[in-house]
Amino acid sequence: MKIKQISVGNMDNLCYVLAEGKEAVIIDPGWDAGKILREVKGLNVIGIIITHNHFDHTTAVQEIKNKIKINIYGHEKNSLAEIKLREGDELAVGKTKIEVIYTPGHTMDSICLLAGNNLFTGDTLFVHGYGRTDFGGDEGELFKSIRRLMNLPPDTVIYPGHDYGGKKTTIGELK
Repeated sequence: MKIKQISVGNMDNLCYVLAEGKEAVIIDPGWDAGKILREVKGLNVIGIIITHNHFDHTTAVQEIKNKIKINIYGHEKNSLAEIKLREGDELAVGKTKIEVIYTPGHTMDSICLLAGNNLFTGDTLFVHGYGRTDFGGDEGELFKSIRRLMNLPPDTVIYPGHDYGGKKTTIGELK
């Protein structure tokens, strides 16, 4: 599996393209639809996955969907999601399985995505911090979610939704 990390927008957002062979998904296309579309040119994009429904992670969703006619995946509480996901659901990109981990707290529709030892955390967990909870979140739930993530193997690579001091780290480095 190949991971392409794309810096988008003016809020230090990180969007991702996960690809295996010619098949791909886009995670959190917050801004810069044209830039993201250039990155997926030649790939068979099978969907957009939204880690949570905040504008800085979803602004480019509709423009991308209009250009390449794909489904939008997100947690069952996410109003933008056409295909509703729950804890433990799996999506496939080629032979790569992406497991959905429900991580409420930053928002109540927050999910993380585990693909092998790669964890896409949206705003649940950053390199040096975690997402705020004052836009409809719950700090107690967020800390429970983070504790769950800390139980993943130490070599699990974290790919956050923002570059707030780093573009990736591992569970082991955060412990």
